[in-house]
Amino acid sequence: MAIEDIERFCHGLNKEAFLANGLVQAAVERKLGIIGEAVSHLARQFPAEAARLPDHKKIIGLRNIIVHAYDIIDPEIVWEIVVDGIPALKESVRQALP
Repeated sequence: MAIEDIERFCHGLNKEAFLANGLVQAAVERKLGIIGEAVSHLARQFPAEAARLPDHKKIIGLRNIIVHAYDIIDPEIVWEIVVDGIPALKESVRQALP
């Protein structure tokens, strides 16, 4: 699961270490893109279920930035997503799955 991959990539890192490691940043961005693509598909096929995910439209928007406007990605915002957004998303997915 992409969420677990992000957690593994960032395990033990603080913000400074993350910002200094372009390889980890790229890996996290790739997994965030995969999450965004999955949420985009979910929103098209099952909009009510997608709406239960926190910030599902922002997740899709981030995917679009990662894919189409990757040159404007702010690593500090990506770190905030890792710290704040990923745990909330993981919990929402966990609750949604039987």
